[in-house]
Amino acid sequence: MANCDDPLKPLIEVLADRVSDHHLLRYTAGIWQTDRIGTHGAFMRTQEYARGQMLAAGADEAEIVEIPADGRTRCENWIMPMAFDCAGARVEVVAPAYELLADWTRVPQCVVQWSGPTPPDGITADVVLASSLDPNAAGAAEGKIVLTDGNPTSLRVALQTWRAAAVVSYWLREHITDRTATCWANSFSIHPGGWGVLADEPLIPAFVLSPVIGEKLAERVAGGQCVVLRVWADTKVHAGVLPVSTGVIRGRESGEEVLVLGHAAEVGADDNASGCAVMLEAIRVLAGLIDEGRLPRPRRSMRVLLSAEIYGMLGYACLRDSLGRTLAGLHLDLIGDAIGPDRPVTLFAQSPTNASYVNDLVELIRDRMPAAVGGPGVAFVRKAYTGVADDMIGDPAFGVPCPWIGRPIKNNPYYHSSGDDLRTIDPQAMLWHATLATAYLYFLASAGDAEGNWLADATISRARAAWHAKPADDAAWLANYAAKAAARRCAELCESQKSADALRARVDEALPGFDEPLPDLASTPADGDDALVVHRVTRGVLKFDGRGPELEAKFGGVNWSSGLASALYWADGHRNIAQLRRLTAAEWGKAPGNLVEVFKAAAGCGMIRLTPAGG
Repeated sequence: MANCDDPLKPLIEVLADRVSDHHLLRYTAGIWQTDRIGTHGAFMRTQEYARGQMLAAGADEAEIVEIPADGRTRCENWIMPMAFDCAGARVEVVAPAYELLADWTRVPQCVVQWSGPTPPDGITADVVLASSLDPNAAGAAEGKIVLTDGNPTSLRVALQTWRAAAVVSYWLREHITDRTATCWANSFSIHPGGWGVLADEPLIPAFVLSPVIGEKLAERVAGGQCVVLRVWADTKVHAGVLPVSTGVIRGRESGEEVLVLGHAAEVGADDNASGCAVMLEAIRVLAGLIDEGRLPRPRRSMRVLLSAEIYGMLGYACLRDSLGRTLAGLHLDLIGDAIGPDRPVTLFAQSPTNASYVNDLVELIRDRMPAAVGGPGVAFVRKAYTGVADDMIGDPAFGVPCPWIGRPIKNNPYYHSSGDDLRTIDPQAMLWHATLATAYLYFLASAGDAEGNWLADATISRARAAWHAKPADDAAWLANYAAKAAARRCAELCESQKSADALRARVDEALPGFDEPLPDLASTPADGDDALVVHRVTRGVLKFDGRGPELEAKFGGVNWSSGLASALYWADGHRNIAQLRRLTAAEWGKAPGNLVEVFKAAAGCGMIRLTPAGG
């Protein structure tokens, strides 16, 4: 990348010429063919396929890392779930007349992930509608099969109270328009706010039908007809392994890496075989061009990571801790369907808690996309975001700025359902995203003094276009701070301390002031609990699984709150809760009202420490 008048444009042209929709579609099919089965055994076959493809494509190293899936091992604040496998399942009407309603061999989504097994001969029982039952009535469905139009996870506690023999759901996720689709239920924990099943949880057989089938069944039962179902599931919830695969193209210099990551272990072609395919294509394209001498081997290594969502990423980070060498990341999720005004490419930006040039770099690459892969004019939006999924490596405690490129769930007509098959994949969208990801990887892996200064100049220019000359409030001040911090961070791309210092001095001259995230933050009024200083102990969002029924009931699900994540990520061992509240309000418009309560609970569990000011 010697031409630093615009190092991105010639690079992107070389990459776009090599990226292949044929390979992208083949990789997508290869991942989806096994992941769609939704079991840990299938997930292992997916990762074996991915590892083999990486090696065949020219990766210098590729391996499968096995993370304990035992329901007990804790990685940061998450307990790794039990493994789940299935050898077969069916839902049948046996009276008044036989009818096959669902067969796992045809639609694997008909079994809830972590469903308990039935006896070998199945369970034959009358059907009762969940809507007719009191959630607190003990034994109300004893020995019966409960039929519901809701997510079976929402009934998890009630099913135990009712002593139901099994549950059959025909719920449809919001935005899914195909009523013949079967939703994938990939959460079945009895713990409030839980996700994967943990050790020693009670199990119950659980199934899903399409709404078209389930509604007819419910109408018969509601009309007074005695319907007898037979459900059968040969499932196993056990201590096993959760596999992740990773491949690397080694750089010339040891140490730093650039990472593109995304999750496998989900049943959809779009979500997320598409993201995995882009990573495999990045390895193929970059390894091939380096081997041919068309691109020089970069300074830094380039790594891809295919993991189970959150669980796999955290397991890898804890077991391998290679993230400490990672300069920047890029998260790919839900990128395979056609791009349009109602489904734009979405940059879920790295938040100012760990401000970086990465957001600007994504947009600079977008602006240079050649027409052959869709051009710069595709529908594109940038959204403020604080990472709470695989992109939580953007937390300063991990230290890896990591935007997410993908699509929101809204307006996705097949999210987490049997409808998310290969027909959802748009070749043009795949080419566009693959070109962007490979350019991001190679530019950052290769960048030195010239590229760092070029990126700083571009970042300064973009900052000036949105600069608040006289910030009227905290939000405007924080925007200036984040823009300047992003430009200054370009210095980490430089090859010497002298070059890095000179780059930072140039940024300070171009964007004076705003060296702190907010004015007079240290003197923010605080008393009582608001004066407590928050110290990080673990990395990533707070999660209360396994912390006791009272805490789970009260704080289950707080891990999905971007506001809480923002307040947590701003904590640096010096800022008190009042200061964190102010920073979060500047970022999001308001701060969560329960910061003190959540932080005290987290401190009681050892996830953070709270100390008096000056303590």
